[in-house]
Amino acid sequence: MTTKPVTMTISGPVLADLLGISTRRVNQLAEARILPRSGNGFEMRASVRAYLDNLREEIRPANLADAQARLTTAKARIAEIQRDRLEGELVAIADVAATVSAEYSVVRQRLLAIPSRLAPRVAGESDHREIHRAIEAEIVEALTELSGDAARRVENGSAPDAA
Repeated sequence: MTTKPVTMTISGPVLADLLGISTRRVNQLAEARILPRSGNGFEMRASVRAYLDNLREEIRPANLADAQARLTTAKARIAEIQRDRLEGELVAIADVAATVSAEYSVVRQRLLAIPSRLAPRVAGESDHREIHRAIEAEIVEALTELSGDAARRVENGSAPDAA
């Protein structure tokens, strides 16, 4: 003779206590149709089984395999980043910012030196075209010098001197 399982309807808070989760989580699982509602409550046996089935699904080997694949991918990416850094293909943002700041300082110093270098040469000049040519030549010379210095620093792998 087979006995029929007893059906018992319980409230959300009672089910939450039984499962060891919050009432809010019970409601979320019910809204996601994981826990079946029964009228104003939950059928205890069906809800416990549904909850356990859901937990089993979350920890099934496929999820473990997915996690292992993500871990392997992440480790490979970290190894690539470390290799690129060692090979000089990847640099820290702070290092780039420091180098750019130093370069700007060198450019600023060189450009600010133009008036003192140029003033004695154009002081007595009255021809505007000649003054313009002198200013332009001085600027071109400064920029050419700076670009040559920068190219040499890149070749040597050194930062500019920001004195």
